[in-house]
Amino acid sequence: MAVDIGSVNNDRYHIPVYYPLERFGVDYRLEIAQMNEISFLLPPSPPLTQYDDLSENQFCTKETAFRTKNCTAEYCECTQIIEVDLGDVVELIVVNEASIIPLSHPIHLHGYHFRFIGKGKIGDTTTVEEVKAMDKAGNLTRKLHGAVRKDTFVVDDGGYAIIRFHADNPGWWMFHCHLVTDFKLGMGVLIKVGEQSDLPEIPPNFPRCGSFNGQQRSEVDNIQNKPGSASAAFISIYVLLFLFICIKVL
Repeated sequence: MAVDIGSVNNDRYHIPVYYPLERFGVDYRLEIAQMNEISFLLPPSPPLTQYDDLSENQFCTKETAFRTKNCTAEYCECTQIIEVDLGDVVELIVVNEASIIPLSHPIHLHGYHFRFIGKGKIGDTTTVEEVKAMDKAGNLTRKLHGAVRKDTFVVDDGGYAIIRFHADNPGWWMFHCHLVTDFKLGMGVLIKVGEQSDLPEIPPNFPRCGSFNGQQRSEVDNIQNKPGSASAAFISIYVLLFLFICIKVL
């Protein structure tokens, strides 16, 4: 999988009609951060406990995203997931293509400690295709015995890193750059381990996420607008205080 900083016009930061990238120098652009040329979009509700509340269109994989767009040239944004079966041994080769900015990225995996089994730097830049060809030719070295256990690693610009973990902890686990700006701009992916049926049962009365403009907002308004409520009392005090000040001034 690729991690990179990209320059693509998009409706979030550089709307082509109003302020396209071409109008700004490199120092004044807001680049996008991506994994697999896709910017990660946080879901409106946690899939761990409210998966049924989310639309299927919320999620994507690299394959499904590229079916509708050329994400290399266009801005692609979705909740990107990588699905693995519970009990799998998962190997991820993360390639820092560094096509624009020579920046290393600290990558963090939630829910696991993985084995850090290999890394290398190819040049100032590289591509997933180049690393795939090297791997096919047997030129990526893996340390399969005695590799250190970690939850965060650094992939150098123009380089790659290889990790492995045993997917024995079911859930939805963030895999993302630990630089806050890069993560906020989209350098992340969700690793879905197992099926919803493999997850622990949701506790009774577990809090739920939802729109505060809906039922919750109405319930709050009903409480605040009741005669004699604390809110009504405070409003009355503020009004009286305002009138008193006005009288004193006049």
